[in-house]
Amino acid sequence: MKIELKIDKKFTCIAGYQYGAEIYEKQVKPYFNGTEKIEIRFPDHIEVVAVSFVQGFISGMLRLFPGKNKLLELLTLKSNDDFLTNRLYEDLRY
Repeated sequence: MKIELKIDKKFTCIAGYQYGAEIYEKQVKPYFNGTEKIEIRFPDHIEVVAVSFVQGFISGMLRLFPGKNKLLELLTLKSNDDFLTNRLYEDLRY
């Protein structure tokens, strides 16, 4: 499953645990069952993603299974910038 997140174009930076959790609940949760691989693509206009957003975003996923190892097996994160993609994975492991 591939999901392109829909985030208002006026935002180039996204932050906040609550906002991350909201995006997960509305845009990913309906398609994520915790057993199948999923690819999440961040829109091209997003330049910065705060660790608080990532923590909120994955909080719902982590309720399906303990620990981040299983999540890392199932989740692929993509963006138009390699630096941002690497930061997303660093934040996910945080």
